[in-house]
Amino acid sequence: MSKSSDVILVCLIDYGWACPQSFFWNLNNNTAHLSESGEKYEIQEKDTQSKCKKEFILSIFNVTEHDEGTYSCHWQCKYTGSMKAAVDLKIIDEPQTGKSFKINSQCK
Repeated sequence: MSKSSDVILVCLIDYGWACPQSFFWNLNNNTAHLSESGEKYEIQEKDTQSKCKKEFILSIFNVTEHDEGTYSCHWQCKYTGSMKAAVDLKIIDEPQTGKSFKINSQCK
């Protein structure tokens, strides 16, 4: 992504019969979760047309080199362990239109 743009990461969670109990986003495997709202991040959970899928969305505003790294969405499913999916974010100096990336995952 280019500097100063906004980035939207979407974790599409297919959880089948075991509804997720909790969700959170991390950067570079830090133990501190990203803040749900503020000037830098916004986190949303949205239902989809399927009752077995949810979108867990991380918006990152005005990205800089400090925002580079591996972003991972985590969720806890009933009767299973913790699950996660990840994407690497690289920042470049060239202008680029905003894009969103979907991380498809399944809770099994």
